[in-house]
Amino acid sequence: MDTGQKRERVAWIDAAKAIGIFMIYIGHYSEASGLFYPYVFQFHVAFLFFLAGCTERIAPHSWGESWKKATQRLLIPFFLFGLAFLGVRGILLNSWEDLPSELVKLAQGAVRNQFSGYSLWFLTCLWVMEMVFPLVQGWKARWLMLLAIGIQILVTRVLPYNPTQDPQVWYNADSALAYSVYFLGGYVSYPWIARGLEEKRYLAIRHGAGVLSLAWGAITFWTEGQIVTELAGRLRGFETWGRPIHILILICSAIYAAWLLQELPGLRRAGRESLYLCGNENGMGLAVPALAETVGLHIQLGNPLGALAYGAAMMALGVWVVIPAEKRIGTAVKRSLGIAGGQK
Repeated sequence: MDTGQKRERVAWIDAAKAIGIFMIYIGHYSEASGLFYPYVFQFHVAFLFFLAGCTERIAPHSWGESWKKATQRLLIPFFLFGLAFLGVRGILLNSWEDLPSELVKLAQGAVRNQFSGYSLWFLTCLWVMEMVFPLVQGWKARWLMLLAIGIQILVTRVLPYNPTQDPQVWYNADSALAYSVYFLGGYVSYPWIARGLEEKRYLAIRHGAGVLSLAWGAITFWTEGQIVTELAGRLRGFETWGRPIHILILICSAIYAAWLLQELPGLRRAGRESLYLCGNENGMGLAVPALAETVGLHIQLGNPLGALAYGAAMMALGVWVVIPAEKRIGTAVKRSLGIAGGQK
């Protein structure tokens, strides 16, 4: 295994990451997103972890290198984004009373649904996953899939609570356990997915599976997920076996859509900045409406079209304005500390 391999960019993965982050954004607009709200919550987080597994398969790392990169890429930015968010929040709300308790929650890894910067839990959850994964990445595919099945049984039948809805462990380690099923699925299945999307001999299978998965996604969308609820009520063991299959079908539909849209350069660029977009979402969600108010504009998302347009505008603002500014500031800080340009 060449652990020094540079991770290549795959156009459809970048497009898929952008779609996944967009679903996160519009999902956080709640009922204003209309039918998109219950739809994206069917699978959007699992989708991003699946893509993370695909990305890990492209260029695996050694244990030490993986831990170092995960900390540099996820954990350190998590704290920087968290502190920046709390600063913006305190200034805009003109209130610092809960800052000590929020700092404690940040130090605990922003457990999902407990920290005010609610998007940041994803970074620590993925960090835990990438810190643990090197322990099993050398296993053969069949053993990794058996591990995924064992984890699914543990999460749905043994744990006394649902770690995807009510996580209780610092750094979202219990959520990482639950979502690792999809991370492992992406890691194991990536070579087959890549061949299916790229090789001409799989043309019929590619489009057939893509259209069927999109059809299931459309049914799920228009029924607001009620079809899944009905299946769960009729089929024994659905939460253990049926729901993951349902989620994987929806993931297939999103991957197929990303493959169709992969030539859109703006979409690929957004995908390359997906972690920045995740880290910035809460801060921008406070700052943009506040800045709009200063010039007499009131942002109100009254319908799904407005929610979609606003989500796209927020992502564009992040990709073309906020993130480049953050990178310039980061470069300037590194240079001032003498750690840029190869300096020690």
